[in-house]
Amino acid sequence: MTHKESDYYNCKEVSLKNVVTEPLIVENKNFVIRQILLNLCYKERIQPNIYFNTSGFSLSYKLCKEGKGNTISMDFIFEDMKDKSLRKIPFQEHPMWNVAIVYRKDCFLSDNMKKLIQFSCEWCKILN
Repeated sequence: MTHKESDYYNCKEVSLKNVVTEPLIVENKNFVIRQILLNLCYKERIQPNIYFNTSGFSLSYKLCKEGKGNTISMDFIFEDMKDKSLRKIPFQEHPMWNVAIVYRKDCFLSDNMKKLIQFSCEWCKILN
């Protein structure tokens, strides 16, 4: 997510190598998205310019809106926050978030659990 003063505001896509030239606002170590960012930076041999570590998405969005830096988020959170002054711009590197559903093979699954598993699998296919 980026703010109007960012050099990347009008880009359709941006490389992580470019994004780290501006301050980043990221969630703290309790958020998976932070680890995805750090792993990608490590793989690309990039040092992220972390301006601020937050305890949640709301503060990340607020600081981004104030022009303090860019932030990293998921599409569905961006849609939920509905802030017209911010833009979401995908990474050229297309980072992935691995998910898994684990259950015992011999365990009874209620109809609701089967529906949840089916919904989750279909939703993940759409995201790819």
